Amino acid sequence: MAVAALAVCAALISADVRVSRDFPGGANFYSTWASARGFLLEQTGPYGGTAALTSQTLVYGRPAVGGENPLLLTLPFSLVPFFFPLALIPDATVARAVWMFVNQVALIGTVFVGLRLAEWRPRLVGLVLYSLLTAFGCYAVQALLDGTPVILLGLLYASTLWAYSTEHDELAGALSSLTLFAWEVGGVFLLLLAWRVFHEKRWRVLAGFGMMAIVLLAVSFLIYPSWVLAFLTATLASLRSPFGLTTEATLVRLLPAYGTLIAHAVTVLVVSILVYEWATTRESDLRRFLWTALLAIALAPLLGFRLELSSLVALYPCLAFIFAASSARGRISAWFVGIFLALSFLLPWFILGRHYPLRDPRSADYLFLFFPLFITLGLYWTRWWFLRPHGTWLDEVRSTVR
Repeated sequence: MAVAALAVCAALISADVRVSRDFPGGANFYSTWASARGFLLEQTGPYGGTAALTSQTLVYGRPAVGGENPLLLTLPFSLVPFFFPLALIPDATVARAVWMFVNQVALIGTVFVGLRLAEWRPRLVGLVLYSLLTAFGCYAVQALLDGTPVILLGLLYASTLWAYSTEHDELAGALSSLTLFAWEVGGVFLLLLAWRVFHEKRWRVLAGFGMMAIVLLAVSFLIYPSWVLAFLTATLASLRSPFGLTTEATLVRLLPAYGTLIAHAVTVLVVSILVYEWATTRESDLRRFLWTALLAIALAPLLGFRLELSSLVALYPCLAFIFAASSARGRISAWFVGIFLALSFLLPWFILGRHYPLRDPRSADYLFLFFPLFITLGLYWTRWWFLRPHGTWLDEVRSTVR
């Protein structure tokens, strides 16, 4: 069994090497790899212009120009040591392929942790379809080619919620401390989790968070004592860059006359929804909290923070809950699951295939808006079913009639 597993891993890494050579991309990975490698082997600052220029040369073949990703490292140095083994690989293409393999494993892990968290045991056909959606969905493929570490966030979010729901509090806290590198993606989720922890007085979660954070910070300061100021400077410079997608910029491009007004209305609506759902979650059971946490993940991209399209892969754990909430509700719900699977997989590829060959920038705008809205609608469509797993009023009426 071990030999077979190693053979499969070797074959997959070999395929990833070919993909890495044939398909451009890897911007997010190269920025981290070049920074970590320069720090280890050349004693250059990971947040400086030298590392950024190396990354830009790998991605663009030249220095970045206006509107392109400056590829500055924005990862806290407390997490950079996790990339040191990859930084020791001298071939950038091979290093990218190994990172792609790690992310593929993370996607598979997200599938199974999401299923455990949702308490969903699909049939073989449903499991295969869900796995294919996760592995070959438009957002997953985009994230794999881009090399974004946000893929790991989906696994960390699902694992944190699973650990919290099974009362492995120290583990939940330790895992949540690893998610701080992309606050624009998961900041709302972490706020909700912290609010729940304080309300339930589960101090062991904070203990786990603190222990992991102290260890990571201690190691980082021993290796690079002055990293905080350099990290903040690089982060601010990256925030000033026009690269990325926001709700307002997207809507202005699609609806020039009313885009800004609609974007502000969307922000107010999203904040109102989150405040209302959080308020009703205060005294609720665990299932309601899990549903609200997933809603926070789904709505975060619409709050106006600047994101990349590949960052939406962090929403994948929400799919398991939507499928689980409706899969056991009879034939009609089974059809709904199938249709939802098909739409969530096919529509993004249709949008990309329709606009990308024409170099139409609206493809990214449509894809950026589609997934958060689609996931949010799915969560609300299954809200009653998920929060009342024993059946809806229609189910009770049918059982009475029978």
